[in-house]
Amino acid sequence: MVKSFHLSERITNNILKAEKSNFISENKLTHEYSREGKSFHQFVSDCVNQGVISRMDVENFLFESLFYGYQREVYIYQVASCNENCMKPEIFLNILQDKYEYIDDCAYSNIANMAADDEKLVAVKTIYTNDLQRIAKIQLIFKTEVSILRKGGIVKTLSYIPVDWDVNSQILSIKFSPKRHVFDKEKQPERLKIHFIDQLKEMFNIQLNKIAARWPAKAVAQFYFY
Repeated sequence: MVKSFHLSERITNNILKAEKSNFISENKLTHEYSREGKSFHQFVSDCVNQGVISRMDVENFLFESLFYGYQREVYIYQVASCNENCMKPEIFLNILQDKYEYIDDCAYSNIANMAADDEKLVAVKTIYTNDLQRIAKIQLIFKTEVSILRKGGIVKTLSYIPVDWDVNSQILSIKFSPKRHVFDKEKQPERLKIHFIDQLKEMFNIQLNKIAARWPAKAVAQFYFY
């Protein structure tokens, strides 16, 4: 028996309402969505199980929404050096698998099936050079659990941290949409940035220039240095 598909609200809580509406509209399901009155995650789950929407379409939507969606803070680094051999596709994949054994491809996305609290690398997307011998760009999405304070106590939520590494220009950016009222100070954006940057530095032997640009979402045309 094929396991039924379930899209967790813990994941879709990180996606803007407008993007959810666009996804429903693009699949020509606006009338059905309005008529049934279900929550977005339940409606999409039912559509996948009924064969109306494919799992791949949902995974693509999740990737695009979490990677390019609303992030209030973007930290940008200049990569001074890295292990060039890591950019060979087979070596790059081996490095990922040494740390994340469940990664099975350089084009990996399993966001919908990873709604637990543990930290995971939930998606990998790579763009190759014209000769397909090297990787030119890397996009990663990490997931981590964050506890926030709300009326009535502490609530566990998920946060997604996209990393965009343009290997050709050696620009690396890490993005955040910070949670409000974070209980664990180790999960503040500044701490998470250090945590995931350190992982990347270790895996790919990256050396970063000391100055990083912090880009608030409203400051589209300028950088703030710290």
